[in-house]
Amino acid sequence: MAGTLVLDTLQTGTGTNISTANIAKGIARAWVNLNGVGGAVVRSSFNVTSVVRNATGDYTINFTTPLADTSYAVVISTSGGATNGITGAVKASAYNGTLTNMTTSSLSVYTYNVNSNYDVTMLSIVIFGN
Repeated sequence: MAGTLVLDTLQTGTGTNISTANIAKGIARAWVNLNGVGGAVVRSSFNVTSVVRNATGDYTINFTTPLADTSYAVVISTSGGATNGITGAVKASAYNGTLTNMTTSSLSVYTYNVNSNYDVTMLSIVIFGN
């Protein structure tokens, strides 16, 4: 069968109707999981064409398909370090991530420990928006 299936409403088992437009807003527009130590080795991704490691703890995430606008939300999770062998979520709070240069086609992410940029073994980024 050829053609296009178009849904405008999803009915739940409880009889609640949910607009598919609202469902689409809740789906990630892009995500990436990478190892940032010594480079930017992408483990897995969606709508990310490349990740460039500009310097220690400084990454640019490039989107395959641009986002509709720059009012998107970004969730960052980090763990592990380049020199101390820390892995897992136990020490994740010791590392922080910030983002800048949010455009429709890319964003910059910085990972750091205390006050200096720092490569992490696990960097996960999820982008939600229009």
